[in-house]
Amino acid sequence: MNHLDLFSGIGGFSLGARLAGITWSSQHFSEIEPNAIRIYQKNFPEAVAHGDITKIDGQKLREQYGTDWCITGGFPCQDLSSAGSGRGLSGSRSGLWFQMLRVIREIQPKLVIIENVPQLLTHGAELVLCPLAALGMDIEWAVIPASAVGACHVRKRVW
Repeated sequence: MNHLDLFSGIGGFSLGARLAGITWSSQHFSEIEPNAIRIYQKNFPEAVAHGDITKIDGQKLREQYGTDWCITGGFPCQDLSSAGSGRGLSGSRSGLWFQMLRVIREIQPKLVIIENVPQLLTHGAELVLCPLAALGMDIEWAVIPASAVGACHVRKRVW
């Protein structure tokens, strides 16, 4: 299976997969912050960098690497977070969800894993869940605090 790690940061999803013993046929990532890219590439030198999500051509990736994909990503939460602007998915940062959705539509992955702040459930969940359901995806979600997996802080996230 191929992996596309969107809004990858330093590679949290990829690190989790590695620690779980998951290996990929090919690994790809999208990130724009230079320091995060440098760290990601150091930890995953085989990964193909795609830069800005708005420039990714999912159909081309599907044609080049096949139809067996997993897409992961935690799209920006700044407009959703209680500490943020309150603009929700209409905000310029959290609104990048729609780019993630575009890539999902183009690639048609077998599995999608999304992470964000719990406020997403009351500030735009229907704009995330309904389009995925329309693509025929079986959707499940849960709010899981980091402390549930051994972290020393609560930091709840919806998965």
